[in-house]
Amino acid sequence: MAELAGAVGIFDSGLGGLTALLAMEELCPEADIIYFGDTARVPYGSREDPELRVFARQNLQLLQCRGAAGAIAACGTISSLLSRAPLERPPLPVTGITRAAAAAAVGTGARRIGVLATAATVRNRGFLAEIQQLEPGARVFFSACPGFVPLAEAGVNDPEHPELKRAVEQYLPPLLEQRPEAIILGCTHYPLLREAIERLTGDIPLIDAGREAAAEYCRRVKPRGSGRRQYLVSGDPQGFCAAAEKLLGRRMPLPERADPGKAERG
Repeated sequence: MAELAGAVGIFDSGLGGLTALLAMEELCPEADIIYFGDTARVPYGSREDPELRVFARQNLQLLQCRGAAGAIAACGTISSLLSRAPLERPPLPVTGITRAAAAAAVGTGARRIGVLATAATVRNRGFLAEIQQLEPGARVFFSACPGFVPLAEAGVNDPEHPELKRAVEQYLPPLLEQRPEAIILGCTHYPLLREAIERLTGDIPLIDAGREAAAEYCRRVKPRGSGRRQYLVSGDPQGFCAAAEKLLGRRMPLPERADPGKAERG
C-alpha cells in the first residue's frame, strides 16, 4: 500500500458524493478531503456523453488546482462513462464507483444483480461490463430512476413523502420482478433515500457504490493528512448546506463557490 501526500478530491453533481465522503471519514479519518458538488449543473443523469466528459475533466482540474493528489468520481453517471472510455491524460488519478460496486455485488455471491441508476448510467452499461468481467455468468438488470436525484437535492428523504413514495413505487417493481439477489445503488444520491428503497427491497443486499469506492481508494492508497475538510460548490452554497444538513443530520460548513470552467481556462 502506497502512502499519498495531498488531499483526496471527491466530486459529484451535487449532494450524493457526500455519502462517499462520510465513508472516507470513517475509513481514513486522517485524510484531507476536498469535496466539490457541481450543483449549478445537476443532474448529470440526463446529459450526453461528450458533455459529461467535459464536466469530468473540468471537475478534476478544479480539484487539482485546490491541492488534490487523487480523486474519487463519486458519481455513477461519470464513473460508468469513464469505465468504458477513460479520459486521456486525466489531471488526477481517478477512482470511479463502478468497479468497486461491481466487486462488492459479486462478492455477495449474487448472480442476478440489479442496478438502480440514472438514465445515462443505464445507457453506458459501465456496471454491466464491470460485473461481467468479474463474473461472466452474472445477469444484470437495470432500472433508470430519473426522479431520485432531484428529490435528494431538494432534501427529501422521508419515506412517507408522497413524491418519494411514488418514485420508489414506479422504479422498483420492474427491477424486483427480475428477482435480483443484490442491488447496486448506482448513484451516490440513492443511499440518501435508502430507507424508502428498503421498504420495497426488504432483505435484498443493497450495495452503496460510494462507500465501496472510498474503501477501494483507502485500500490502494493510504492517504496522509490532518483531517482537513474543504467544501466547494458551483451553485448556491446556502441551498447545498441546508439540504445536506437535513439529509445527513449534522452541521455542515458553508461551502465556497467555485467555477470548474474557470479552472479549465486556467
